[in-house]
Amino acid sequence: MDQQTLWIVAIIGTDINETVNNINAKVQELGKLLSQETAKIDRLVAVQDTQSTPMEYLINTVYERPTERAGEAIRTVVSRWVAEGWTFKGMSSDYQGIDGVFLLFERPSTDGTPGVHVYNGSDMTEV
Repeated sequence: MDQQTLWIVAIIGTDINETVNNINAKVQELGKLLSQETAKIDRLVAVQDTQSTPMEYLINTVYERPTERAGEAIRTVVSRWVAEGWTFKGMSSDYQGIDGVFLLFERPSTDGTPGVHVYNGSDMTEV
C-alpha cells in the first residue's frame, strides 16, 4: 500500500472507532433508562397487586349556578356519598361543555367486580 492509502485507512479506522464508541455510549444510556422504567413498572404492578379488591368509581357532575349554590351543591353531594361509604378522591373542572365540576369517589366493589356510576347535579340523578 502506498502512503496515501495507509493514511485513508487510518482515518477510516478512527471514524469507525468513534462511531463504535458513540454507539456503546448510547446503548449504555438506553440500558440505564430501561432499568429505571422497569423499576417504575415493577412499583406500579406491586401497588396493583396489593389492591386485590376491585374498586367502584362514582362520578357526580355539578353545574349549579351561581357560585354560592355551586358550593352548597358540592357540599351536599360529597356529604351524601361519603355517608354511603364512598371516599372522595378529587374534583376537576368541566370546561368542555357547560361550566361545572366533576366530583370523583371510590370504594371497594360490593359485588367483587369493578364498576363506574355516573350521577348529575346536587339531586344526584343517575345518568
